[in-house]
Amino acid sequence: MAILIIISKYTATLKDSKFDFETEFGFRAKISNCWRKFIFFDNDDYLEKIKIYNIPISPKNEIEIPEFKNGDTYKINLKDDLAYFQIARFVLEGIGLPDSQTINFNEIIERGVKRFKE
Repeated sequence: MAILIIISKYTATLKDSKFDFETEFGFRAKISNCWRKFIFFDNDDYLEKIKIYNIPISPKNEIEIPEFKNGDTYKINLKDDLAYFQIARFVLEGIGLPDSQTINFNEIIERGVKRFKE
């Protein structure tokens, strides 16, 4: 949920600044203080991935997504309202979940919003 909020606010800031969303946008991140921490979603897709690949526990205290060298970035399309799903996948793979492409993030967000409203 935090990724959704950050991306939403960042996109709104770019819109206010008249950013040209046709411009190619690179994403990279640094996660700190993450040694032996993991992200958990109460979701069947995610739980299946944990069964297959084990719990994605960060083996390092700091993770760079992608590794910061030679200006490496992941390409993001911020015109797409679902860009935060793509970023969430990059983060999950960065901390150790090797196949996050099939996780149903829509369902995860819907459940989170439902719990928040209750």
